[in-house]
This record gives sequence, C-alpha cells and structure tokens, in this order.
Amino acid sequence: MKKPGARGQILERIKNSAPGQKNDQNEITGKAQEKPSPVFPVSELPLTEQFQQELEKIQGTFHSVKNREELLNTLNKLHDHYRWPFVFCRDNELTEILKDAGLEVTSDMQRFPETEATLTGCECLIAETGGVLVHSGSASGRKLHFFPAVHMVMASPNQLVRTLEEALIKMEEQYGENLPSQITHIAGPSRTADIEKTLVMGAHGPKAVHVLLTEHK
Repeated sequence: MKKPGARGQILERIKNSAPGQKNDQNEITGKAQEKPSPVFPVSELPLTEQFQQELEKIQGTFHSVKNREELLNTLNKLHDHYRWPFVFCRDNELTEILKDAGLEVTSDMQRFPETEATLTGCECLIAETGGVLVHSGSASGRKLHFFPAVHMVMASPNQLVRTLEEALIKMEEQYGENLPSQITHIAGPSRTADIEKTLVMGAHGPKAVHVLLTEHK
C-alpha cells in the first residue's frame, strides 16, 4: 500500500486531532437552518396601532378612515393644507375617489414635472418599521412614489403585515417567478443630515408621506 506523501500525512494528523469535528459541523449546520432572531423587538400591539406608532416615529402621518365620507373629507383637508393644483394618479379606482372628492386629478405625463402631490396604492404596510412596500409593476410605476412633495398612500387593513419578511413572502406567493423588477420599502418622508448634520426634509423625495387606511374605497 502506497504511503501518503508529506501533505497527506499533515492532513491526516489534522483530521485525527479533531475528533469532535463532525459533531461541530453538524451543530453549525443545525444553527444555519434555524430561523434567525427578529431584527426588531417582537411587538404585541395590534398591527394598526404598531404601524401608526412606527410611521409617526419616522415623520409620516397616519389617517384611519372609517367610511367613504370621512375618506373624501380627509382628502379635502389635505388639499386645503397643501394647496396643490392637482393630484397625479394612474390608478383608475383611486382616480374615481379623487374625483368624488371634487379634486382635480391627472395622469398626463406632460404635466408630471409640475406635480406636487400623488395618490398611489401599495403592496403592503409593514407594522414593525412603519414602512410602505411598493413595486414597479403597479399602476403607479416607479416615479410616483419619489418625485412629488406630497405622497399619499391608500391601503386596506388586509395589507398590513407585521414584518418585512412576511411582506416579501406574501409577494413571492402572489407573483411566484414573476416578481416585479423593483421592490421598494418607503420609510417615511425623505430626509437627510449630510450637510453640517442639519436635518433637511424632502431633499431626495417627498417632504410628506400620508397613509390612509380604509376599507371604504
């Protein structure tokens, strides 16, 4: 039988000097298969309450709307506050709501550079972050979430999830291999403190994000 060379002898000695190596490897493999600990502390708050709390921490504004009349009134109050000339919207259902509220609405891309406010839907609302999950495959596309000074999001309670992981699983179940090319987590209004550590709102996107939660569209 051919004796192993110097390299083989060294490897053999290393192998023999680590009798627990296999067990250690099994332990490592087992840990890798364990579900990771949550990034954020697990909350026992109801989803709506946690989402509102987290959204307000990142300077977003939450509106819980009980009926259609209250929904239309909320939209009018926002218009009275910001005085935008029109709302840009590409979702047919949301466009009809804006019209019912008596607000001017357009989807004409020629007017998009003048846009001060948009109304969009979303994929999910994420309670642990107060974030809004949107994607490029929706009627709103990519631009409407980032260009205007005011971004309004309308969602239903069944779109609330606890974690970002749940939101992504929900999307995988819905879209399978046809996931949208861009998925974005919007964490409140745009803000930066890059210059002299002075907080500036709206530097790279909307100055205000309003989430309207309602079952009455």
